[in-house]
Amino acid sequence: MFKEGPPIQVDLALYMTVQQKNLPFQADFAARVFAKKGETDKAIAEYERLVSPDPGVRKGALIHPFSRFRLAALYEANGAPEKAAEQYEAALKVWKNADPGLAEVSIARKKLAAIKARKVRPDGTAGSPLSPYFLSETLIVP
Repeated sequence: MFKEGPPIQVDLALYMTVQQKNLPFQADFAARVFAKKGETDKAIAEYERLVSPDPGVRKGALIHPFSRFRLAALYEANGAPEKAAEQYEAALKVWKNADPGLAEVSIARKKLAAIKARKVRPDGTAGSPLSPYFLSETLIVP
């Protein structure tokens, strides 16, 4: 009936609506997969694309605070606390009126405070990296 041929490739991005493009669990799917596979550099690059100030780079999608939160956790786990602090601050700025019970908000506040506290120590040494919350199953999908 059907002849064997080359595999058909479909670009699903063409069929994504504006709403689908802005759902965090769909928008950052590739980044989460990279992170789960241990491909941290690729995950960081994808999250950096998702939080880019240039809408063309983001393909018109909105910047979701979960993307900033997850990027901050990756930066922190990768030994870049300054970059992590910038992303936590940006996420918390958006979340300033969020429900106080939202786990990511309290985690971001605690981690940001810890990063700021680690910057200056009396002996001049840096603190040890915080354990990354990024790969926690409860925080992968909002």
